[in-house]
Amino acid sequence: MKWFTDNGYRVVNLSFADTGETVRSKFLDFITSNPNTLFVKSAGNYSENLDYDTEYTSGKFIYYDKPNFIRVAAVDRYDNLCSFSNYGVNTVHIAAPGQYLSLPTKGGFFDYFSGTSFSAPFVAGAAALLLNCNSNLTAAQLK
Repeated sequence: MKWFTDNGYRVVNLSFADTGETVRSKFLDFITSNPNTLFVKSAGNYSENLDYDTEYTSGKFIYYDKPNFIRVAAVDRYDNLCSFSNYGVNTVHIAAPGQYLSLPTKGGFFDYFSGTSFSAPFVAGAAALLLNCNSNLTAAQLK
């Protein structure tokens, strides 16, 4: 995250677990100290309603409500929430394709992958395209 923000990137995709006090503390620091960067984060794959998970809704490391942060759930090709995807009316902001996505692998082959880590890049890419059309948009406006 530091490299991207130091180099002026306005949209950053993040597909990693945000558990643990140290990780959440550093993540919150980056979000609050880089208000003009939109951070797009995968929601996770534990079928949990994050609205009821106190790790995400209370305490000192809350960032789901920041204007430059988007958390992304996964949907299938029929726009139904994937059974594995975390969700939450307040803590998850949007959903994107994340089930049985055909992606290239080593050796020039393709395989199918699923997970919210594959959903978040769709949203980050859409935000980057919007920013390309209007570079004056703030991170909050992109969100």
